[in-house]
Amino acid sequence: MTRRDRQHEGTPPEWLDAHEPHDAERCARQRAGLQASLAGRTLHVLELGCGGGRVIRPLLEMAHAVVAMDRDDSVIRALRSETAGIEPPPELVVGDFLNDSWPAHPRYHDQPFDAVLLLGNTLMTVTELDTVIALFKRVAGSLRPGGRLLIDDLPQDLWPELTEGHWQSGISEDGTSQLVWAADDSVFSLRLGEAVDPERWTIDPGDTRYRLWTMSGLTLLGRLTGLSDPEPDPGRALIVFRRPE
Repeated sequence: MTRRDRQHEGTPPEWLDAHEPHDAERCARQRAGLQASLAGRTLHVLELGCGGGRVIRPLLEMAHAVVAMDRDDSVIRALRSETAGIEPPPELVVGDFLNDSWPAHPRYHDQPFDAVLLLGNTLMTVTELDTVIALFKRVAGSLRPGGRLLIDDLPQDLWPELTEGHWQSGISEDGTSQLVWAADDSVFSLRLGEAVDPERWTIDPGDTRYRLWTMSGLTLLGRLTGLSDPEPDPGRALIVFRRPE
């Protein structure tokens, strides 16, 4: 593992941080990319796994009608307080986006979304293929024709960490984190603190799993679910799928 990937005991990996899952420069590029991609008119936007709201704020500044969902009620409560008085007010929902309903913004009632956002490396946490296929099909069915799904550029941002030899199975020098890869898949687990066990080098049922997506995997996912091939924009740390017109 690289030095930047070592964690203090018991903390989540920095690339899943609810507030800043990317370094400051990449966050700035992604926010600018979102603003450029979604500019031009008021849009109906859904963010799945919104975390601390780093994406919501620029969307609200553009007066988009935003629906944001996260299963952590504490971040939703904080966002409700921070966005009080903003017009139009965002629709902030506590829920599991894989299983719970996705409400529309009150301004749009049951109309489809112009854009769905799955950012903050959240897609890495959806590791089962049947589950992610069902998720992408659900997104496709929730978008208007020509609508977009935007995700992080995982292949460009994180895959080089693996190919350059940084994200190998191993234990950090301070002993507080352990990276374990599946033997036959691009799935890994990160054990922290007391969960670190130098005698265990297979992913156990109780381990949290993450999938490191490749561009070919994302392409296949789009073709299976009625979305376009992914369109990478490395300069903005984004990948865009489109629902055909």
